Amino acid sequence: GLTPNNQYTAYLKGPAQIATSSAFLMVPTTTTLNNGNPINLTTGDLNEDNIVNNADFTIAKLAFGSNYSSSNWNSNVDFNLDGVVNMLDLSLILKNIDKSGESGVWVSPPSGGYWLWLPKI
Repeated sequence: GLTPNNQYTAYLKGPAQIATSSAFLMVPTTTTLNNGNPINLTTGDLNEDNIVNNADFTIAKLAFGSNYSSSNWNSNVDFNLDGVVNMLDLSLILKNIDKSGESGVWVSPPSGGYWLWLPKI
């Protein structure tokens, strides 16, 4: 549905991350985002409001010290996927506190998806 040789902006957002954007030129073959360079997403948005703030830190604190078998386990808070919510996970929120995602139109993708292509308006 995108027109070849037109500029667009892709907004990308993963679970517990704020949105970022990447401009791209739609081409008939392979379209590349960010000139082929990795796109780093910012972690810490646990309540999915596109801002890392104290509300996210509060969610993380409720899961602090938990693991897979804990009643307060929250896999979204285990940012480094080591099976336990610890200071490393909380420190990522503190590192990114008060950062907000790219503004513009973006929606949460279907389950399992991480990005959505949107035309630049």
